Amino acid sequence: MDVGQGWDETRFRRRTLCLGILACLTFAGCGGGPGTARRNDPPLQRIDPLPTIDPRRMHLDAIGVPAAHTKRYAGDDVRIGLIDTGADPAHPVLEGRIAWSRKYLGDDVATPDAADPYGHGTVMAQLIAGRATNDFAGGVAPGASIYSARTGRDIDGRMGPLAIAAAYSDLLRAGVRLFNNSYAHASSITDRDVATDAGHYRRIFAPAVIAHDALLIFAAGNQSRDQPSLEAGLPALHPELEQGWLAVVNVSVDAYGNPGALHPSSNACGVAAAWCLAAPGVTRVAPIGNTRFTTGQTSGTSSSAALVTGAAAVVMQAFPYFTGDQVRQTLLSTAKPIGDPALFGYGLLDVGRAVRGPARFDWGDFATTVTTDSIWSNDIAGQGGLVKRGPATLTMSGDNHYRGATDIHAGTLNIDGTIRSAVHIFPEGQLGGTGAVHGNVVNKGQLAPSGGTFVIHGDYLPVSSGVLSIAPGQKLKVDGYARLAGSTLSLRPPAVNYVLTARETLLEATHGVEGVFGAQRMEAGVFYDAELEYSSHRVDARIARRSIPHAVAEHRVLTPTMQSTANGVEAALTHADAWTASDESDRHAMFLSGAASFLRSPDIATALTSLDSLSAEAYASNQGFPLEQGDMEARTLATRMDALVQGDLDSGVWGDVTVSSGRIAQHGVASGQHNGTGTRIGVDTPVADTGALGLSLTRHRGQTRFDRFAGNVTSHIDTLAAYGRAGSESWYVAANATASIVANHVRRDVLLGGQRAVVSAGRRDTKASVHVEAGVMLRSGSWRATPFVVAAFDETRRAAFTEDGANGFGVAAPTNRHRRSTVGLGGRIAYRWSDVVLEGYGLWQWTIRGRDPGFDVSFVGAPASMWRVHGASLPATAIATGVSIAMPLSSAWQLRLGLDVRYAQGTAMATTGSLGLRYDF
Repeated sequence: MDVGQGWDETRFRRRTLCLGILACLTFAGCGGGPGTARRNDPPLQRIDPLPTIDPRRMHLDAIGVPAAHTKRYAGDDVRIGLIDTGADPAHPVLEGRIAWSRKYLGDDVATPDAADPYGHGTVMAQLIAGRATNDFAGGVAPGASIYSARTGRDIDGRMGPLAIAAAYSDLLRAGVRLFNNSYAHASSITDRDVATDAGHYRRIFAPAVIAHDALLIFAAGNQSRDQPSLEAGLPALHPELEQGWLAVVNVSVDAYGNPGALHPSSNACGVAAAWCLAAPGVTRVAPIGNTRFTTGQTSGTSSSAALVTGAAAVVMQAFPYFTGDQVRQTLLSTAKPIGDPALFGYGLLDVGRAVRGPARFDWGDFATTVTTDSIWSNDIAGQGGLVKRGPATLTMSGDNHYRGATDIHAGTLNIDGTIRSAVHIFPEGQLGGTGAVHGNVVNKGQLAPSGGTFVIHGDYLPVSSGVLSIAPGQKLKVDGYARLAGSTLSLRPPAVNYVLTARETLLEATHGVEGVFGAQRMEAGVFYDAELEYSSHRVDARIARRSIPHAVAEHRVLTPTMQSTANGVEAALTHADAWTASDESDRHAMFLSGAASFLRSPDIATALTSLDSLSAEAYASNQGFPLEQGDMEARTLATRMDALVQGDLDSGVWGDVTVSSGRIAQHGVASGQHNGTGTRIGVDTPVADTGALGLSLTRHRGQTRFDRFAGNVTSHIDTLAAYGRAGSESWYVAANATASIVANHVRRDVLLGGQRAVVSAGRRDTKASVHVEAGVMLRSGSWRATPFVVAAFDETRRAAFTEDGANGFGVAAPTNRHRRSTVGLGGRIAYRWSDVVLEGYGLWQWTIRGRDPGFDVSFVGAPASMWRVHGASLPATAIATGVSIAMPLSSAWQLRLGLDVRYAQGTAMATTGSLGLRYDF
């Protein structure tokens, strides 16, 4: 926009782009008085095919946009206010890019039936945030959102102050903090009669800059003058606006993308050199039908300003904690110098360099509140310093030469390159990294090198509250004095593959070490011991890893499970120590990483929890449920054989469903809750008058959930049983033999210090058992009683398994066997009432062999370190009771209900309910 003398609505008009139009539009006005509003667009420049850069991409490649896009910086979620003739959301390039729009002109000059009849704003929106299509290479910030304020007339693009002021007010309320202003006053900022208009402009723009920390970007104008337009140069008259201001000139670019002279039509930076940038103004966009911009070719500082606005959005995404002024400083300081600042200001816009952070502190101290972890990789110069606040980590990797101090008030500043200034670490701040500081370091907070040697080319000056946090293998090297002044040394655990030596040098000072550390602590002090040794120029430490069992035994009386796990971890770490000391560390890198995480346990509570999670006790504790399931099946079959012999049943088939629950509650192991369902089918028959034979098939599905990180176990048990009974009318001998397939899948959490992982494994066990029972039969009318003795033997062949995950701290086990022997004394009593039979039983059972379900395992990553997994032991004694009722449904069908409860340690440990049907032949 060119605007003539005086402040009048009719005297504001938009500086347009010439798009396929060789003659520029001129508006006549009266001299003096109201002034003249005249469009002075430059003539269209012919664009020839370029030998190395696609001309459709020139606006991106010449300013380094691809480098920013490669890093996934595209202005995502940044709101951009577009003060223009509108923007057409239906244009293919702008699909989904226009988030908000509003018209600030009457219907007589801005039709409500179209979003942008003139087209200029649609061109700017494409260059800022357009998406790539066949006709267009895309905007600088395609992830940004355009907030369009339609302030220019449809017929000629003219706009006035009232519309602009209203648009700014609304956009600021909508959260917009970045504004593109591709228009220009007809007067230059240095003209003698602009003070009044400048004052009006200040009233419009000052709230955005001063109260809202916004960044305003202006086209310098197309009048071929030595000075920029009134708007672009406004801070020259009102310096308080400079912090939120950028002026942009149009630079010519050759066929290779290299900048040349200032475009003949462009105004120069002039007095705005301190806030001025250059960017290409000759660009290609997607054509806009039924407007003046149907050819897709553009030329002017309007386009240049739009590219800078897109670049600002990209920087805002890269550094969301930057103020508007800091975005401005970053764009200026990273620009490529291309000549006289009076022409080009700071130089050619370089978006790829800008997303690497600021490159100069030319505007005083760069005080930033870092809220998200960031890396600044440019080499920073300038007279200012850095003031770092905010909780997040800032990493500086360049060779920095700025002259001001570096103050760390909060969060972490990592120096991975160099800085050449004094550093002050405040109580809530931390200095880290692997680089060098050329200056004194005053430490009131924490100095924590990240690795290798951190160098201070000056003095290290901690106060009593300062902390040096360092690990074996790292060293603080001070070229001056290290005056410790009673500060604190905090020792971190060694790195994963680091081999501890007899003496570790932690600090070395060329001019000498003065004083001692007033306090010493271990950041992961559970499994390490350290002793400091001072000399005139060094502080050394003797550091050794402690035995895991001894370290934890100081804090807790260890259960067998915990003791065995601690022994296993110690055996594995002994192997890890040997690998680290040899050339085998690379082969075992994953396991060594897990070991380092475990050894970094910050306190005894974390260490004990980690050991608990490593115990793998679920594999052993869950052993009791398949055995109990088998015992319950044997009791059920014995009851069925008794009914057959007593004449309650004839030959037939039967089936039932079961629902069961059980729990493990034993001192020193994780508690567990088991729930399951089952189905059983069978066929049996009486033999002679005192015998019986039968077959059955059982399928049980269950899940056990353990606490204390022991995990969850899913079990599938399929059992085939053969059973029979023989004897006389007064005594009998019964037996059943079963073969089972027990499929278990275990999933559990493993903690390695602060690292959490999930491990799992499946295995397919087989189990064989034999139950033998002998008893006598007593009858009296409808009553009968059967006292008996029973003996049982089980053998479970447990399959090999290997857990996945947790850096090799899952467990693996070879094939092994578990055998159990039990004896019992019990009795059954039954009452027959017509065809209904009520029956109850009780059994006292002793386990005489096989109470320990444990077995040997190793950690997957250290297979030579065998140790024993312990779990809940099988009870020495248990009591089983049950009741059932059988009733006929017809002459052939019978319904049976049953309940079986097992008691151990004085409480009910397992309960099974059943519902069944029988058909007699």
